[in-house]
Amino acid sequence: MSPIKIFLKCLENKKTYLAISLGALIIFLLVAYVGFLNVWKKLKIIDPSLFLIIFALTVLGTIIAAIRFHFFLRVHRSRIKYKDVYHINTVGIVGNLLTLGDIGGDFFRILLLKNYGIRASRSITSVILIKILDFLIAMSLSIALAFLIFWNLNVLIPSLIFAFFLCFFVIVLLVRRGYVYRVVRKILSIVKIKEKPKKIDLPKSLAFAIVLLTFARWLIFGLQDYLVINAFGLNLSFMIILAIYSVNLFVITFSPLPLGIAEAATVGLYSYFGATLSEAMSIALIARTWVSFTLILLGVYSGLRIGLSTIKRLKTAHGHSL
Repeated sequence: MSPIKIFLKCLENKKTYLAISLGALIIFLLVAYVGFLNVWKKLKIIDPSLFLIIFALTVLGTIIAAIRFHFFLRVHRSRIKYKDVYHINTVGIVGNLLTLGDIGGDFFRILLLKNYGIRASRSITSVILIKILDFLIAMSLSIALAFLIFWNLNVLIPSLIFAFFLCFFVIVLLVRRGYVYRVVRKILSIVKIKEKPKKIDLPKSLAFAIVLLTFARWLIFGLQDYLVINAFGLNLSFMIILAIYSVNLFVITFSPLPLGIAEAATVGLYSYFGATLSEAMSIALIARTWVSFTLILLGVYSGLRIGLSTIKRLKTAHGHSL
């Protein structure tokens, strides 16, 4: 089955829409349990400018994510422009947000990049390495948060430093030893694409820059949540907030629902660290729901730009053929 058929099948799959509906229902029930008026009272004390700041930080996060993806594509000697990578990557982020397993948008990235002459094997290699980087950071901080909760042992900062060097060495090792290509070959065989992944030369300086960008994006996520927490007057360290976000990423990745479960985890964790239920629910609505809404807006904009660019390219090609 080709990747485009797989993607269309995901869109047509009733289970996807059912999962989104169930997730929305969970959020509704959480708000109802806490009390609509209680949540609304908490939301009303938030300065409206905070929503604009969160919006701006979300945009900045997508810009950094696109730069990182562009760096990976440059390793393959691709000449695709950054603005095109930004729109493709943003549409992919939204696709992951709305599909199960946080992977639906990755098919879209691969399909769109093929229109720019980038082979599927190269796109898949880049996507896998990005997923691994995000996973390693989330895993390290989630484990550190577990140590803090269950054994009252704060190793959050050492875990973040460890995650940085772990990301650097793992990404270099996967590329130079060729381990990542085994996974790529397996994926290509599953989707029945007859391509042979070519080994890439990933300089250590570029690998270091990619890891730096990954951590910069992660810190932006933490800053978004920190500003929300601070607006409610809660006394939580930045590292704990960053670790809670990491747990949420794990939940999103492995959850059967794209919505709802992560919000419930957010409410539970912030309640554990001293927030009231109404405060925790308000945090979840701003930090998760508002950010998701912002990403969807950016995805729609990027989708329109991709569509217009495709039409322009087709018209140009048609003009040359006359």
